[in-house]
Amino acid sequence: MIFIQWLQNHLIPCPFKKFTGYDCPGCGFQRSVIALLKGHMHDSLQLYPATIPLIVTFVFVLLDGRLKFDKKHIAKKRFT
Repeated sequence: MIFIQWLQNHLIPCPFKKFTGYDCPGCGFQRSVIALLKGHMHDSLQLYPATIPLIVTFVFVLLDGRLKFDKKHIAKKRFT
């Protein structure tokens, strides 16, 4: 819980929103990840619906880099 509180106090400000006053396409991602870490999936999806697919894709790419999935792997076929 201490890590989540630290994250909430150290969010990165959005330069696009600062200069234009409008939310950028990524606004809400950090708050969505924090909500997900707290176990509030519904709140996470409301803040930024693409969070879970982005995390799944990021994990897959990391695992593929380490484990070198075969090109016949079904998940790799879906991503390519």
